[in-house]
Amino acid sequence: MRIGSAERRTPTRCKWRAASTEDSGEFRSNG
Repeated sequence: MRIGSAERRTPTRCKWRAASTEDSGEFRSNG
C-alpha cells in the first residue's frame, strides 16, 4: 500500500495521478 504514504506527502490531485500510475486497482479500492 504505497498510495497511503504518497497520499500524505502529495496533494489530492497528485495522489490521484500517482495512484493511477502506480496501481489503478489498489487506488480504486481505496476510493
